[in-house]
Amino acid sequence: MRTSYLLSAGARTVRAGACPVLFAVASVSLVEPALAETVNFNARIQVTIPRGDLCPGGALICGAAMIAGFGSAEYRFTVTSLEASPGACSGPGRTAVGGAYLATTTFTLSDGSVLEASEEGVVCGPGLSLEAPASWRTFGNPVDGNGHWVIQSATGQFAGLTGGGTDSFHTAGANFSATYTGSLQR
Repeated sequence: MRTSYLLSAGARTVRAGACPVLFAVASVSLVEPALAETVNFNARIQVTIPRGDLCPGGALICGAAMIAGFGSAEYRFTVTSLEASPGACSGPGRTAVGGAYLATTTFTLSDGSVLEASEEGVVCGPGLSLEAPASWRTFGNPVDGNGHWVIQSATGQFAGLTGGGTDSFHTAGANFSATYTGSLQR
């Protein structure tokens, strides 16, 4: 008994029973590549900024974060560059001083899994508050920031994640809150 298969390739139809090698090659080429898994990343941070240099590794801000699907994590925000950026925060009816920043953001889970991202953005303070001496470590001046982040390394539960997202943060006195969101691939 002879088995015969019809394969359509574009406008041509081929009888594969007469050519088993053609059928094997066609079968292999019909396998679709695995699609990347999309992971929606959503982290929320709400901390009290410690006085002095109490954050490990020179981080400006540190504390607890909650990451959807991963749980609680240690958060570190380490500024690597900050430059005045005239006009970055100005707008109709708005007087503010701003700066462009570069930072490293790190999330560490309790099992040692680490997600490290490079971040860049703009930080704005009302009036001339950011021009005051030691304004980055004082308590009282409100500051708002928005940035973009990209994963630089990922281990443990974060292993294989690539991509990035956006973040926004706000300080008022010693209170700091931030949100990090992104659509990542694994």
